Amino acid sequence: MRDRRTKNIHKIIISQLAVGLLMVAVGIVVTFIAQGYRFNFNNFKVIKTGMVFLAGNQKSVDVYINSEFVSNKLPYSKALTPGYYDVRVEKNGYSSWQANVKIEPELVSDFRSIVMFRDQPVSEELK
Repeated sequence: MRDRRTKNIHKIIISQLAVGLLMVAVGIVVTFIAQGYRFNFNNFKVIKTGMVFLAGNQKSVDVYINSEFVSNKLPYSKALTPGYYDVRVEKNGYSSWQANVKIEPELVSDFRSIVMFRDQPVSEELK
């Protein structure tokens, strides 16, 4: 007499193959994204991205990329398509920091030493 598993062996094999193929596909996509590749849905092409990293002496700030608000704290990092970007970091009462950043594929544009000074320095008497 055939048991239930032997009777459904074809369904079991097909479902295990489907799960295995799904795991391989997810692994490939995760590896693809981790290496900086992105799919551009506008022109249906795969593009290689670069990254911008910002850090500095102030933590609570406003970060803008091409005049668009993107974050309210440092450190900040984001994968971007290759090209030039206007990056600005602002905080009330402090001088703003800005740079025109060139993003290149596979590279990190690293700005980890952003120093922001007070607009109106506080003076104290030395003793």
